Amino acid sequence: MQRWYYAHSGVSIASELELPEWSQCGQPAGCEIPVPDVVVRVEPSGPTESARGTQLRSITAGEYRLRVPDVGHFHVRDGREIHVKPLPAAEPARLRPWLLGPAWGALCYQRDMFIVHASAVRIDGGAVMFCGRAGRGKSTLAAQLGTRGYALVGDDLCRLHFPPQGPPVVYPSPPRVKLWRDALGELGWGARELAPDHLREGKFHLTLTGPGTGASLAEPVPVRGAYLLAWGELGVRELHGMAAFHGFLAEATWRIRMLERMGQVGPHSRRCMEFLQQVPLAELTRPRDFLASAGTMDFLAGQWSRATV
Repeated sequence: MQRWYYAHSGVSIASELELPEWSQCGQPAGCEIPVPDVVVRVEPSGPTESARGTQLRSITAGEYRLRVPDVGHFHVRDGREIHVKPLPAAEPARLRPWLLGPAWGALCYQRDMFIVHASAVRIDGGAVMFCGRAGRGKSTLAAQLGTRGYALVGDDLCRLHFPPQGPPVVYPSPPRVKLWRDALGELGWGARELAPDHLREGKFHLTLTGPGTGASLAEPVPVRGAYLLAWGELGVRELHGMAAFHGFLAEATWRIRMLERMGQVGPHSRRCMEFLQQVPLAELTRPRDFLASAGTMDFLAGQWSRATV
């Protein structure tokens, strides 16, 4: 079976399913990685497997199983393998959101990687991260800042790493954001080539172009600061101590229940504390009104010009 080779979040992947959302390994087309860190295998569905039923998950420390009606079955094992069993009618475009979302996130946790639910943009000397639960506008804010020249570093699942020297770093990812239809309209991007998000109707995947985007950033980027996003009157409030820890743990953790089932809440919490010991955290409130976004970006640019979060 044909394989495609990718580099993502600091690991090498050999996949039997083409994943255009990710960057090729950087070698000539058809390259082979002798011993990839991760293998994605595509297997035929068994004769008794049905497209009907409800979505089911099974989670242990070393295994993650997911059954998605009308899509297929996903089995993630030991941080090394993702097995995909597509149902006969499932197009690759319907498989990929589940593979690149829940299955990939589970694999990252199995590999003991520190991932957070955030978007990140490049500023002078590093990156800033925007964290928050679904609906807080992380991707939209990152896309808006992109129109001001702040290149996207990563969106959705961002992998962080603690090097021996210096602050934590975030691994660049391909320059794709997930935006709702109304945000695309406000940005004037409705005519661009869009890929629908099969998990959420009315949301789309958009590839950003331009110099300095995640696809062209070869090395992890130092994190200068992080924000927790909230709606309200424009302003910023520094967070410290336990308020910072509890806020970051609650808002930036991707699928904490999965961590609980894997028995990894303790290690993840310690990494959150280590991150906050080195990176300033603030709560950024801003109006929901899209017309106020210019004021938000002016405000942030002023914050960053003073070398503070």
